[in-house]
Parts: sequence; structure tokens; C-alpha cells
Amino acid sequence: DFTSPSAFSVEWNLHPAVGKNISPGRTVRDIMAASFNAWATAPNATLEVSEGTESALTTLPSVDSGVNLICFVCENEHLKGEGVLAVTFTSAADAVGSPDGHGGTTRFVGQIIGSSILFDPSEPYTTTGPGTDQVSDLETVAVHEIGHFLGLDHSGVVRAVMFPASPDSQRILSYD
Repeated sequence: DFTSPSAFSVEWNLHPAVGKNISPGRTVRDIMAASFNAWATAPNATLEVSEGTESALTTLPSVDSGVNLICFVCENEHLKGEGVLAVTFTSAADAVGSPDGHGGTTRFVGQIIGSSILFDPSEPYTTTGPGTDQVSDLETVAVHEIGHFLGLDHSGVVRAVMFPASPDSQRILSYD
């Protein structure tokens, strides 16, 4: 049944370490939970999201690992670009009935079977409020990256969460 939220439940796995680039205040766990909740409670959304076990991985997990890594200390060449705050990697099924990495099988071609978000460990983030030109609001960036984690691309709507440039603060989804 494709209409059941539990048919495609989403589990994320946090690497608990953070660097000095993240300001004290709210924990990254609380910010990630709030950011996933923004998508799970969006109007007309039927999405079941939960936090899985912590992960010790500091590199991208294999597709069949069942780990959807959220990492604040991982290094990756895709984080080296100018203005890159975080990067999301997704893997999708290329056949029906293939292992989905979570103990089941894929139901359709293009079904996301794994996602990971790596936050730039050298980028300064605030955990307590709107960002500035020098410090990014972690929750704003997390809500945006979770959109990619769920399979969305960028939006051309300037004030949309999925617009490619990060505003000072944009944590609430709009109807676009």
C-alpha cells in the first residue's frame, strides 16, 4: 500500500560528534529531530520519520548498510566548494524487487533506498537563532538538506526552503 506512511518510513542515523564550528545551545539531535518534523507534519504529508541508532561512520555508508547518516564531522570532497554548507547523497532503486538495504525489497524504480547528509565541519553554524552572513542557522540548512534527503530538488521560488541559497532563517515549509 503506497498510501500508508509506514510503507516508506524514514529512519536517520546521527553521528553524535560535533566540532567547534557549531555554537553551544540546542543539540544537533534536537535540531535534526525538529527539522525532520517540519517535513513529517507538512500539510498533506504522510511521512513517518524516526531516529535510528547512532552511527560511528565518518564516510558515506554503503547503499546496503541500512544507515542514513547525518554527520557533522565527516570530510568529503563535495564540501570543498565555495558556499557549500552541506551536501546530501541519495541512492535510488534501479529495479523492482531489489534489496532496499532496510530488510525489504524495492517497490518501484526510483525509490530512494538510502540518503546521507554531511554538514561542512569548517562552516560556522548557530543553534540558537537566525544566521548571519558569517554564521549559518543550522536548522535552516538542515530543513533544506532534509528536502534533498527525501528526494526533492531545488526550487526557483526565492523564499522557499528548497531555494539553492540559504536565507538567514527559513525553517517553515511554504505551499510551494
